[in-house]
Amino acid sequence: MTEWLQMISIAFVAMFLSLVLKEQHTLFSFLVIFVAGLFIFFLLLDSIQQIFTSIIQLSKQLKMDEPYVLLIMKMIGVAYIAELSAQLMKDAGFQALSYKIELSAKILMITMAMPILTALIESFVQMIQSFL
Repeated sequence: MTEWLQMISIAFVAMFLSLVLKEQHTLFSFLVIFVAGLFIFFLLLDSIQQIFTSIIQLSKQLKMDEPYVLLIMKMIGVAYIAELSAQLMKDAGFQALSYKIELSAKILMITMAMPILTALIESFVQMIQSFL
């Protein structure tokens, strides 16, 4: 709970500083927002590590293939990093660049998902063939 309050406090302080600096120093205004975003991200690292640890433990209990679980975790990481980067680009006024980041992340995730999709299709075909 205290991490949440720290994140909200950082966000509000950054917002007010950015509003004050926006008229005179646009670059400093953006840097305040950027640095605040990094601080918030670093506050979340412990929670992210706990989530990944829980996913790995759950996958071991369910006897899932480890490469697939690691691949899914990488895809989640790509999604979050792309979202953070795209939002920073939008904050800086580069909407077109943020759309390119989002598109490239989607293409990368589809490419990364191909082994999982292939395994699912193969399993589905085997199930159908076993019924015939």
